[in-house]
Amino acid sequence: MASHFKSFICVLLVLTAFSCNISEIETELPIPYRGDFLVLHGFICQGEGVRLILQKTVPHTCNECSNKVSNAVVSLYENGTYLFDLNTDDGYLYNSPSSFSPTVGSQYHVKAEADGMACAISSTVSPMQIVPVDTAYISTTETPYKVKVHYSFTDIPFERNQYIVRILAGDEDEFLWGTPYLFDNVIGDEVSNNGIIEGVSIFILNSNLDEIKVMLYHLSSPLVQYLYSRQHNMFSEEDPFGEYPVPVLCNISNGYGFFGSYAKDTYTIRF
Repeated sequence: MASHFKSFICVLLVLTAFSCNISEIETELPIPYRGDFLVLHGFICQGEGVRLILQKTVPHTCNECSNKVSNAVVSLYENGTYLFDLNTDDGYLYNSPSSFSPTVGSQYHVKAEADGMACAISSTVSPMQIVPVDTAYISTTETPYKVKVHYSFTDIPFERNQYIVRILAGDEDEFLWGTPYLFDNVIGDEVSNNGIIEGVSIFILNSNLDEIKVMLYHLSSPLVQYLYSRQHNMFSEEDPFGEYPVPVLCNISNGYGFFGSYAKDTYTIRF
């Protein structure tokens, strides 16, 4: 399978401004139909293990066709050695056992198999190191319902531009298991001489809030490229003078999708 998604590939998500409950996620992948291929999107994360969505391609003209995959097996490998099969209750969402914790420095990939379709194998990825939020606090603005959320963390050399910060209300669910989204605050070159990165985000307060979560994501380079390709693909649909469409990065052999890695740290500010 080509290294990039072809025409019309997109991921449509039903979401609120800052969060999304997993039950609200609707994933549609209108891939040009060239036969039945597996489509998987997943991540490996420190503290959360592996979580993955599995579907299959269907003809665009067949409204009755389901993209659900029956009797599929999704397996996880560490350094080329089989570890276990992921768990699923509905044949759509797949998870690693709660006892599993990936090892930083090891290489992982997933393999998905189903009757009548080619075996889809992801590229290998390595779990990212957790970068902790050192400090976080809020300050007021001239607008009563807005606050400034200040945060800082220590930069890892040579991994600049691989951080994303999300600010969530204490009672909000995390979007797609807490995976990063590129419309959040991307941290680039805001670094001081002592290696401390400091940032400020504006947050809209709710009168019922008693806490705010500052979530710092440390992304792998391929995941950064994937998120940017998704963003550029989305924007290219609205550009009549651009080269449409911009392809979305794919790292699945004999199939479509992306398997990436990130690490996350959460700092809670309580009022």
